[in-house]
Amino acid sequence: MSNNRPSTRAPPGTLSSQGRLPMHARGFARLLLTASLASAAAHAASPVQTPIVVYRGPDTVPAAPYWQALDLAPVTSPHPVTTRSGVAPLEHSLPLQPETLQPGAPRVQHTPIPVRPFFVLGMDRHSLDWLAQSLPTLLALKATGMVVQVSSRDDWHTLENKARAAGLSLALYPDTGLTEAYGITTYPVLVLPGQVAHDPVQDSTPIKERTAKRGEFGF
Repeated sequence: MSNNRPSTRAPPGTLSSQGRLPMHARGFARLLLTASLASAAAHAASPVQTPIVVYRGPDTVPAAPYWQALDLAPVTSPHPVTTRSGVAPLEHSLPLQPETLQPGAPRVQHTPIPVRPFFVLGMDRHSLDWLAQSLPTLLALKATGMVVQVSSRDDWHTLENKARAAGLSLALYPDTGLTEAYGITTYPVLVLPGQVAHDPVQDSTPIKERTAKRGEFGF
């Protein structure tokens, strides 16, 4: 007499009568679970970083290191602070000397590029006198300053503090690329977008006021 009872063996990949997966299916499930846990741990260890915005349109100046102009707390570490790329802030590389620009007569440079007004200067006597004389105009224009020549960190801190007290934003900036981008060859210079019929620095500040402000940024 033949045995006609149906087989109780479950097809491959299906649940058995006891509700469990076959041995090979259970092994594959464990592998998937292990991979998922490893991926979750990797994401937790490497959080998504907020992108750094370098350019926001016309209301900007061509200065990647302008974050140095922010009013940050003083660094107390005896070692230079480095960025994530391993590059130390420009302040820790002082003295700073321009590679292409030369000191010259104060001037206004116009550019077709729609940038926020900015000015370039050093810490020579002509630049500091120009800065003091032009302060009302620079503040009215909301211009930001690039300092391309500094002799020492103490001098830079003195100038930065005086400028901040006057409401002016200054930052250290290497002069590389300014000639190619804006045609600047000398400093001090005020860079303005578009064309104007007169020199705003020369026309907006009375002679008596200029004389009274001489030495304001001196040492």
